Amino acid sequence: MVQSMFKAQDDDGRLVAFRAEMTAPVARLVSSKMLKESMPLRLCYVSNVVRFKERYPGYPRELWQAGVELIGNRGVDADAEVISLMLTALSELGLRDVKVDVGHAGIFKRLLALAKLGNEEVERVKGFVSMKDSTGLRRMLKGLGCDEGVVKAFEAVCELRGLKVLDEVLGAVGDEEVARLAEEVKLLFKLLSYNDLQDKVSLDVGLIRGLDYYTGIIFEPYTSAFGSALGGGGRYDDLIASFVGKEVPATGFALVVDHLVEAIGVEAIAQRMKEKKRVIIVPMNYEGYREALSRAQDLRRQGVIAELHPVGDLEGAKAKAMKASAILEVVR
Repeated sequence: MVQSMFKAQDDDGRLVAFRAEMTAPVARLVSSKMLKESMPLRLCYVSNVVRFKERYPGYPRELWQAGVELIGNRGVDADAEVISLMLTALSELGLRDVKVDVGHAGIFKRLLALAKLGNEEVERVKGFVSMKDSTGLRRMLKGLGCDEGVVKAFEAVCELRGLKVLDEVLGAVGDEEVARLAEEVKLLFKLLSYNDLQDKVSLDVGLIRGLDYYTGIIFEPYTSAFGSALGGGGRYDDLIASFVGKEVPATGFALVVDHLVEAIGVEAIAQRMKEKKRVIIVPMNYEGYREALSRAQDLRRQGVIAELHPVGDLEGAKAKAMKASAILEVVR
């Protein structure tokens, strides 16, 4: 992620780096101010990020992210919770055909460790896996003298999807760590089935997200309305430890708001806003302000768009309510 950070010099010649994603800043906040809070923590944010994309001309450098972080729960149930929440959020936005690719950073890293590769070779392997080029990957690994079982495991990662790939990989390497992590994946899919989400998720052990801090389950949502991932997330149990020296398990996701807008369509968003009930509340004096405020908050909890109009401006409230096709409520 450091390579994708956008950097500039300020007036004093100092190097300034813009945040490229939000998980690390949230982790820093938790490590400095929130570790004494009752765990687990459930946090959310909406913020802009800036990224440097040298190889993608025309790619927007500034994006908006909306995300959540679930901190303090090491169990697979936490991974299931954030994936379920993400799918619910996307469904609420009107995206019904979302599919989620699920991988496991730990399994992939363990296979790389078994292959005993250097940093440059690891990057080449990632390239082959991303392209699903099992032939090129086999040729490379055999040329490096890798064990045949490891080679077969990577071939399965390239060629297979679904839970069956776990049996193929484990059968090829017979590694206890891989077996333990495979059970995590199987448990995740079992928990997701309790929410009837089994048809929404698909296992792809070759899923490689760009952030090196992922340690466990990782995932990316897609829809037919948009050609790229709508966002992504995963488990990052070691990130907060880098700030405080103590492991704090965490998982979460971020959705790219710009991608969501394009996937849904501006017109579809506008239509959904029109369909929602809207109320304009105008207190006629400051004695009625408290009642008007309470009424607005109650309506918002019910999913109604409630706008508190300036005190005493009845004519302005009437005009706005008529223009917005809203209900006018007067508090005297």
